[in-house]
Amino acid sequence: MLLEIPEIHESLKQCLLINKPQQKAISKAGVNMSKTEKSMTSNSPHDYLRFMIGETTGVEMDELNDDVHLFDLGIDSVLAMTLQNLIFNDRGVNVPLVTPLDPNSTLSTLIKILEDSCVDEYQSENEIKSTYL
Repeated sequence: MLLEIPEIHESLKQCLLINKPQQKAISKAGVNMSKTEKSMTSNSPHDYLRFMIGETTGVEMDELNDDVHLFDLGIDSVLAMTLQNLIFNDRGVNVPLVTPLDPNSTLSTLIKILEDSCVDEYQSENEIKSTYL
């Protein structure tokens, strides 16, 4: 049995939908958010990221300063994907996977990405409001 390219693409798409790889990466890393932890999503990007990275890596929050390199915290490709998915699910911000994997990236790097997305979102809301006034 030979499959045509569109059939192969459709089969792969269905496999991904069935397997839900993002959820598997999160569960493999042992990150399970309770109601208390979900309330952290409403905090500032700084507090949110310190909490999320602390929970994901097992590092105490008071040991996380803004200049700590993510590489030094033991963030590998699996943890980077887990963080990327958690941030996207919680905040709706797509952090490029290369960012947490970059040896020069710090906690400040991620904070800036989240803060910039908040500013962009705020500006676009104001533009929409001013358009209809």
